[in-house]
Amino acid sequence: VLLNSARPRPGDGICEHATWSRTGITVAGGNGVGDGLNQLNQPFGIFVNENQTVYVADFANHRIVKWDRNASTGQLVAGG
Repeated sequence: VLLNSARPRPGDGICEHATWSRTGITVAGGNGVGDGLNQLNQPFGIFVNENQTVYVADFANHRIVKWDRNASTGQLVAGG
């Protein structure tokens, strides 16, 4: 999952004064398409909690995977 956005969009729920990096940062996956816990296959949804843990709905693998901050491998939360 690559997070990259120049600025918030109206109605997206993000503070209008948020600052963004101009370069994308890979925070989950990044190891090609697959079913390993360090891979994703058609990620569909993403949620980031207050601890900056990233949760990804990995559509084609029928699972929810979470990545703790600075993790190189995800943890299976549901499905799989």
